[in-house]
Parts: sequence; structure tokens; C-alpha cells
Amino acid sequence: MTLKGYKLTEEHKKKIGNARKGQKHSKETIARMKLTHKKIKKSWLSSPRKPMSEETKLKISISNKGEKSWLKGVAGSNHPKWKGGPKKVKPKPGYRKIHKWIAEQLGKATHCEDCGLDKIPVGMRWYFEWANKSKEYKKVLEDWKQLCRKCHRKFDKVKSI
Repeated sequence: MTLKGYKLTEEHKKKIGNARKGQKHSKETIARMKLTHKKIKKSWLSSPRKPMSEETKLKISISNKGEKSWLKGVAGSNHPKWKGGPKKVKPKPGYRKIHKWIAEQLGKATHCEDCGLDKIPVGMRWYFEWANKSKEYKKVLEDWKQLCRKCHRKFDKVKSI
């Protein structure tokens, strides 16, 4: 037990902790703790509010007439709690998103522009892919070409070296 206004040292706290080790709460204490826990659960925060009478609603409405909300139009650097953080920068679309966009714009790749292959080999579900010519993944349709897997791998190795 601590006295108000006294700060305990770490050594003192350890002594108190060691002295209390192994002690169990009495049944009365456990019952009181359960009751307190139930009261906390049923506090005004978790329970629904009592319905307001029409008279109370009218009084609140009259008192708020003509007042503007102080938060209306207050956002970003104009907000009173603004801490000067960076403006949100829109992230660049990712690898998959760009490829999905290309497939929507140009359709599914159907042939290889390098080796001229236009039939999918037996046992393969898909074989042709969209390859980015510049490796900058821009949303420019002229920056893409259709390649088979084999040519696409060669193309990527040559471009990355």
C-alpha cells in the first residue's frame, strides 16, 4: 500500500511485490471486483441514451439557431490540431495494376511480336504476356508489346543489364 504523495523507488516496489506473491483475493474481494466490473460494463458510455422529450429537443434546437459549426470548412492545415504533416501524395499505380489496365485497354495478349508465335503450346493455359518496352511502366499504350514467355524473359534480361 502506498501513501499519497510518496514516490516509491524500484527497490521498494520489488519488496512490496515479493511480499504479496502467492496471496489470493478473498471471496468478498472477488465478489466486489465482479460487481465493479459489471457496473463499468453498464456505464452510461455503453448503454443507450434515454429518449429526449419534445420540449428538450425544442430547447436545444432554439439554442443552436443561427450558430455555425466551428468545424465547417476546417480541414488540413486550417484545423486547430494540425501538426504540419506532409500533404498526402497519391501513390503511383503498382505493377499488377498497370498490367491489369493494359489488359483492359488492349485485351489479352494473343501472339509474340518477336518470334511470331501465335498458338499456345499444349498444356499451357496462357502463354503470351504484355511487356513494357521502356521499363518505366507508363500508362502509354505505345509503350507495350506482346511477347511469348520465352521472348519476354530474354527481353527482361537484356533490358535489365
